[in-house]
Amino acid sequence: ELASKVRDIFESVDTVIGYNVSFDVRMVKQNFGIDVPKEKIHDLLPVFKQQFPSGGHKLNDAVQTYCPEIYEEYSSDAHSSSTDTYATLMVFLKQVEIETDKTMRATYYSDENDFLLE
Repeated sequence: ELASKVRDIFESVDTVIGYNVSFDVRMVKQNFGIDVPKEKIHDLLPVFKQQFPSGGHKLNDAVQTYCPEIYEEYSSDAHSSSTDTYATLMVFLKQVEIETDKTMRATYYSDENDFLLE
C-alpha cells in the first residue's frame, strides 16, 4: 500500500526537486520499485556547483552559502527528513532568486539597452 501511495505522488508531480537527487531516486527504486523519469528531476547540487564552483558541495555547504540565517538551526538537526526538506526548499528558492537576477541583468544590460549602463 505504501509503495502505491509513493508511486501516486511521483506520478502526479511535474517536477521532483531535491539535493543530490540521484541518491534519493536510487532509494525510491530500490525500496518501492519506482522509476522516476530523468525529465522530472531538478537536482540542486549541479546548480550549486555551477554557481559556486569552489569549496564543498554537500547540502550543509549549500545551506551555509545560500541561507546563513538558517544554518545554525539546520546544523543542529541535519539529516532529519523535515530539516533536510526545509533546507532543500530554502536552497532552491535562493537558487531561483540568483538565476532570476542573472536573467534580469542580462535583459536590462543587453546591447539593445546599453543606455541603461550610463
